[in-house]
Amino acid sequence: MSKQSKFYFNSLYLPQSGSVLLPLTLLFFGLLCFGYFESLAADFEIIPTRVNYRSAVNSGENIVIYGDYGTYLLSSDVGNTWEQRTIGIYDEICRIANFNDTLWGITYNGYIIISPDNGLNWELHKLNLDSSERLIELIVTENLLFIRGLQSIMKLNKSFQIEKVVKDSLFEVRSNEYYTEPDLPPVHMFYRFEMFYLNNKILLSSWRYSNNGFITLDNNLDNMEFIKLRGKVLPAPFFVDEYYFLNFVHTYRNEPVFQVGYYLYFPDSSLQNWTYFFKDTLFMNYNDSIHRNKWDSYGEPNSYFFNDDSLYISFLRDPALDSVEVSEFGINQYVPYPQDTFVQAGKAFEDVYLTGEYQSYPNKGLAFSFIPYQILSKRPIVLFDSILIFTGDKKLILISPDFCKTWKLVSYLWGKPLFILSDSIFYCSISGRDRSSGSPADGVTVITHSVDGGVTGLPTKYYNNSKKAKDFPRYKNLPLFYLDKTGKGFMKGFQGYSPEFLAVTYDFWNSYELIQNNSFLFDNELQFASNVIKLDDKFLFVKNDTSLLWADKGYLSYVYFCDTSFKEFRKTASDTLSAIFYILADNLKNFVGLATVNDENDFEETHFEIRRTTDTGKTFTTLHRIDEALTINQVYEHNRDSIFIVFKDPDKV
Repeated sequence: MSKQSKFYFNSLYLPQSGSVLLPLTLLFFGLLCFGYFESLAADFEIIPTRVNYRSAVNSGENIVIYGDYGTYLLSSDVGNTWEQRTIGIYDEICRIANFNDTLWGITYNGYIIISPDNGLNWELHKLNLDSSERLIELIVTENLLFIRGLQSIMKLNKSFQIEKVVKDSLFEVRSNEYYTEPDLPPVHMFYRFEMFYLNNKILLSSWRYSNNGFITLDNNLDNMEFIKLRGKVLPAPFFVDEYYFLNFVHTYRNEPVFQVGYYLYFPDSSLQNWTYFFKDTLFMNYNDSIHRNKWDSYGEPNSYFFNDDSLYISFLRDPALDSVEVSEFGINQYVPYPQDTFVQAGKAFEDVYLTGEYQSYPNKGLAFSFIPYQILSKRPIVLFDSILIFTGDKKLILISPDFCKTWKLVSYLWGKPLFILSDSIFYCSISGRDRSSGSPADGVTVITHSVDGGVTGLPTKYYNNSKKAKDFPRYKNLPLFYLDKTGKGFMKGFQGYSPEFLAVTYDFWNSYELIQNNSFLFDNELQFASNVIKLDDKFLFVKNDTSLLWADKGYLSYVYFCDTSFKEFRKTASDTLSAIFYILADNLKNFVGLATVNDENDFEETHFEIRRTTDTGKTFTTLHRIDEALTINQVYEHNRDSIFIVFKDPDKV
């Protein structure tokens, strides 16, 4: 039997090239009466959900937010609902621009993409590039496209013919990579790649020239001019050898305002004479060490933006530094009279969510990091004059639909798939050692979930209804997680210090509480648990220990009960030479386990078994055996008759 379905499958890494519709044959193990097995086949469309967003654009009434893997979100109701779509290839979408309600875009690996119908459908045109060239930035004019690559500037007509390519070491874009998760491909990051268009000239930021100014090119790419700013504008502090980099070109009352480093200037038409934007030349001058703290309190200058002939800047307030309960993120508006200042526009976004970040260098590990810190230096996209959109890594979307009167965290999804509650609701987690803590005992655990099949996600709140959690979950891993359809659940990981805390929820992990409980713990990071089953007034699960393999003792598994008030965990039985990853139970005595089993003569040799017990784990009989060393990566119980088992090393389903 074959069936075609759409499947949001987070646990599989999808390459950045190839077909969008990847057929995957899945074997359904039909556990009929725990004894009969039938294999069925089905094809699925795989849509990536662990996406990092670069920016947003509108076309007609539609809003498009774009990012990795050729995917984007589309909203036709000013951001109230979203649909995840694809351009047709797995590639990073680096830029999309709107020109007369036609969307033009570029991808990292050399495609020009065009949508004439407000982002619903896309045409793809592959450019013939040098093997090492990639596309980074795009300018669209009436008849031409200007594209910046890693090494060159290209001029194309709108029939996608390359009319001219110029290369110069001054055009080279400095690139780097960083990781949002340890097991995902890195994200590309570019420095001084900006390109602007003004009075039929292309303005280029260049890291090789940014200690002096910026570069201009004419429309034909024939004449290059160096705009020297040294001695004419303030040098940007903190940017060694890049004191005069071209940060952005704004528009204010139909006139250009150049942002050079941190500072705003009006240029004359020749770009030779520059006037400070603010009346007071000391205002927002970061070279003035006396007032620098005051300027910092107004906001982050990298976030300057103009809207409706007013200047704005983003700010944050930190509970550790300011008199606030939670981190706050907001927008300040420039007021020139009677003297230069900034005042808050509308309300601030109160960040009650538990989020984090991963860093691979110099100290590898996780850290709790609030959303304001992840978007503070970003310039918002302003659509329809009143909608502010901030985008970022981990599917981050923060929106104010009414220019700071209200705020909504639309999406944040981070971590590996952990638990599937229904066809559209699933949970992800990421855990590890805390790289920011002075104590090696500290860990970091972040839970996120999606209620729309991975289109958007949200993290757990640590502050809910004026109630603040005692602490953050500081587990170094998360082997035990449970949630039922009433919203009640618990989780526990390896903590490594006392007292032990159990995290519990009563609202589907929208929020959590930490309960001190020393009756159950994980002794090391090699111990893990099976799924949890609720039977009557007890929770049933299996704790496994694979650390003893190093002592040549094989695996151990322990059957545990826990009362539904989470007060007592009780070990009832143990089994040697097996690690049970998943259980299916009729009652507290009778259950089936999916297990990795040691060979009796050589503990390092393992195989896969489906085993059954009728005495709560004291003894087992084998129902099915596969004589391969298969590592179970994930199990999904679709219903009582169909189980998905994903193996790794080797990869099998």
